[in-house]
Amino acid sequence: RVIGSNSRPMTGVKIEGNTISNAQRYGIFGTYAPKMLIQKANKISLTAKQAILLEKASNNSKISGCVINNKKMDAIAVYGCKKVTVSGNTVTAKDNGIRVALNSPMAVVEKNTVQSTGQNGIWVSSGCGQSVVRENTIKKYGTSGEYYGIYIYQAGGKSAKQTTTVKGNTITGSGKSQVKHGIKVSESPYLVCEANKITATP
Repeated sequence: RVIGSNSRPMTGVKIEGNTISNAQRYGIFGTYAPKMLIQKANKISLTAKQAILLEKASNNSKISGCVINNKKMDAIAVYGCKKVTVSGNTVTAKDNGIRVALNSPMAVVEKNTVQSTGQNGIWVSSGCGQSVVRENTIKKYGTSGEYYGIYIYQAGGKSAKQTTTVKGNTITGSGKSQVKHGIKVSESPYLVCEANKITATP
């Protein structure tokens, strides 16, 4: 757990090569921790809450190369942080694979492998405009109900030159839902969605 404050942020912390299981709360938790690096094969399983949670101005941080199997909640969640990169992770989760929400603009979610999720594979929402979701592979999603491979909600761009982008993702499989949307975009203007490959199967 890395805890800073608004007046005394914990800047530049590195978390690398850890194995975490059966945590009673989060696997890795950072608050007011800008430029934090969570990388190099952290392995996390069986946490009671999110396996990795960054919140409260942990801006310009990066989560990469982690392997997560979370049977309780989301694998990776980012709340209230600007310009966070989530890349090259392999995740399985009961809820969402990767969730970016609560005013976390200009996030980059790229080259992750989402093995299986109960809810959305990748969910970007609520004030997370000008984000990029690209070159991810989502193998199975929505096993607990009506969810989506990639869901963009209230996270559009600012203009035709400052867009949110969903590009080059590969989505296969689906879960229990009768409505098997690989990608859903809602209330998100100035968004570019291109060159994605969707092969939904029952």
